[in-house]
Amino acid sequence: MLVLRHNARVQAAAQASASQVATVTPPPPAPGPSLVKVFVEADDWTDSSLQTFERRWQSLGQDEQVKAKDSLMYPRLVSGVHQQINVEKAVAGNAAASDAHLMELQKLAKTLGVGAGP
Repeated sequence: MLVLRHNARVQAAAQASASQVATVTPPPPAPGPSLVKVFVEADDWTDSSLQTFERRWQSLGQDEQVKAKDSLMYPRLVSGVHQQINVEKAVAGNAAASDAHLMELQKLAKTLGVGAGP
């Protein structure tokens, strides 16, 4: 009968090695898609929120804007902008030409390159 003994140092080294397995941290989300996601989920259409989003959008590089436009949330952003413009036009009625909030929404649509709506 053959009996094998484990060396205590080998066991300790194996346990230390197992506890030092590197935890793989996923990379942070891309700034463009993240910006769109946070804005859409916040559902804040105030002028200050629109201006902040627009400023951040313009600070993104072209490649991040492209990633944002390819993101799953971008169609919801575009739809939301169009919906907000239509609602604001309906509320403003004849005064739409001088409606400051409507102008902010249209400015955002232009910045995104999506037009002011259908």
